[in-house]
Amino acid sequence: MARKEVSAFDDAYVIVKSVADFPSVIFKSGTTIGLLNADILNITGMYKNSPSRKIVAIENGIVTGLVHNEKYQDDEPVIMEKSSGFKLKYAPVYKNIVFNTSPILYEDWSEFIDETKCSILFMYRYIPYNGIYIKIIDTKSNGKILYSKAYVFNGKTDQGIIQNHNIVAEQFKSKINIGNLRGKKIMILDGDKQAVESQTYFNMQPKFNEMNLAIEEGMVTALVEEDVTVYEKLKTLYLKRPWMYNEKIFNLNPLYLDEWNQLKEFGVETLIVYNNLIPYEKLTPGHPSYKKIAMGIRVIDINTGDIIDVSELSNLN
Repeated sequence: MARKEVSAFDDAYVIVKSVADFPSVIFKSGTTIGLLNADILNITGMYKNSPSRKIVAIENGIVTGLVHNEKYQDDEPVIMEKSSGFKLKYAPVYKNIVFNTSPILYEDWSEFIDETKCSILFMYRYIPYNGIYIKIIDTKSNGKILYSKAYVFNGKTDQGIIQNHNIVAEQFKSKINIGNLRGKKIMILDGDKQAVESQTYFNMQPKFNEMNLAIEEGMVTALVEEDVTVYEKLKTLYLKRPWMYNEKIFNLNPLYLDEWNQLKEFGVETLIVYNNLIPYEKLTPGHPSYKKIAMGIRVIDINTGDIIDVSELSNLN
């Protein structure tokens, strides 16, 4: 049994130790890093891979990898030991809110900082048999995402999750007009079937998996790599309930808002809405479509409500 834990430690350690493009700010004096195992908390509010000795080994590998990273300064430790932990959103909340909302309970990053003293949140998602996804958040900059990237474990075979993450990132950068996004505060919204088959969406969303997350996080990675400011979705933003679509115009925006300007209260200026056309939640990793992407994207200017860009990402051909 111990061999599995050692292997898990090594997998995480080798990746984190070798990352050369971690933001230098996370290693500066005065920085305090808190680690969070995100798992699929952003979908259900509950762990899919229950805390275990293997997960502990992975987190220990991450900590050791950070300490041994070339940018780490031995005389300026930055990683905090977790004494009281982070308060997480209650699981039932995820039945009604925007997909991939942060599991952190607080509605404002200043509350998180006061409670935890963490200036940097290092979130990781262990993806069994695939690899690991890393997201680094600057809590003092209102949850600005500083780093987003997925890695395959050394010697392991990716089942398509990390491959699709990378394909989305590359196609997004080449097909979306990044100029429309620079200098704007961005929010990414999973439109899916919410606006046209709302009840179906609410029934299926709890069954979303790591691939659904990888698709959205691929867009986050693209934005971060293009130096476009994107923020972790912290505040609880609700979706329209099925009955709210009765006798309304077709394909109504799914957010539970009366006016676009209300989104500004959430720190949003530009909304990226995507529709994922492949139901990963219904597929097994061996299904031919599981390693494919097919999605539509529209970019909306919150100030006017205008759609300023439309595109599709696909590798079906």
